[in-house]
Amino acid sequence: MFTEGRLSKKFLVWLVIFAAVALLLFYLFFEIAQDPKEKSDCHLAFLVKRTDMLWYRREVDGFISACRDLGADPLILDNQMDHNRTLSNLSAAVNREVDGIALGTPDCRLGRLLVDQAFSADIPLISVDEKLTDMSGRQLAPHIGPDNLSLGTQGGYWMKRQLEARGWLGDYRRNVGFLLLGSQRDAGIEQRLRAACLLTDPLFLPSGYYKRWSEEFDKSDLTGAILKMHAMLALYPEITNWVVFVGNNAGALGVYAALCQLDLAEDSLVCGLYPTSAPTAIPRENMVLAYGDGFAMGAKAAGILYRHVTAGTPIPPNTEIPMNIGRALEEEHE
Repeated sequence: MFTEGRLSKKFLVWLVIFAAVALLLFYLFFEIAQDPKEKSDCHLAFLVKRTDMLWYRREVDGFISACRDLGADPLILDNQMDHNRTLSNLSAAVNREVDGIALGTPDCRLGRLLVDQAFSADIPLISVDEKLTDMSGRQLAPHIGPDNLSLGTQGGYWMKRQLEARGWLGDYRRNVGFLLLGSQRDAGIEQRLRAACLLTDPLFLPSGYYKRWSEEFDKSDLTGAILKMHAMLALYPEITNWVVFVGNNAGALGVYAALCQLDLAEDSLVCGLYPTSAPTAIPRENMVLAYGDGFAMGAKAAGILYRHVTAGTPIPPNTEIPMNIGRALEEEHE
C-alpha cells in the first residue's frame, strides 16, 4: 500500500508537470501562429484628411483592411482639416518610427514641410487625394488619387450635352453666368476644372452675352460654398441661368442649395467634380456629381507602401483610381 501510494503521488506530479509544459507550448504556438499581426515588422500610418465624411472613412476602412490582409500594423491619425494637427500627426508618426506613411493634407501648399519631415527620417510617404506640391505647383512626393483628367472630361461632356439640349446659349433673352469654384490649396481641383472647360468653352466663346468668373471657396465646409454662391448672386442679379463647375461634391451641393433658396436651381446647371461614396440617387436633371469608392484608394495606398517596405518595390510617382460622373448622389457631408 505504501509503495502504491508513493507511485500514485509521483504519477500525479509528473502529470501536472506534463500538463503545464503542454499548456506553455500551446500558448507559445498560439501566439506565433494565430496572432502574427500583433508582431508585424511592418507598421504603416495613414494620416487621413478628415473622418467626418463617408468618403474619408471609407479610405480608412480600405487602408486597415489591406494592412490586416498583408500582416501590417495600421496607425490611423485624423488631421481634421487642420494645418497644425497635420504637422503634429506627422511628427507623431515619425516619432513612432513607422515604416511608411499615407497622408491626406488639407492644403497641398504644406507639401514642402511635410515631405522634408518624412524624408529626413527616411520614411517613405505617399500623398492621398491631393498632391503634395511646392509653391510653384511642382509635385514633391508619390501620389494616389482620382483620375482628375477623366473626371473633368466626363463633367465637361455632361455639361456640354445639357447646354445643347436646353438651348440657353441660342436664346438672347437669357444672361448666362459661367462660374468655376475651386481652391488654390488643391491642384487636383484646378486640373479637373481645366479639363471640363476644354469641352465647354467653345460653346460659350461665340456668344457675347455670358459672363465668366473663377472663384475660390472654403472647400472644407459646405457652408463656404453656400456663402460664396450667395455673394455671387448678390453681385450679379442680372444672371438668369447659372452654369457652375465645382471642384468637389460638398461645394456643388452648397451651390445648389443657394440657387434653390432664390428659386434659380431649375434654370441652372451644377456639376461636382470630386467623388462621393454615398449610393443614394437624387432625381435632379440639372445637377450631377462624381462617384466612386474611397475604400479602393485607401487599400491601394496600403498595398503600395507595404510592397515598398517589405520587397523594395518602387513607389509609382502617380497612381490614378478610376472614378465616374453619374446622376446626382446623396452627399454624406454632415
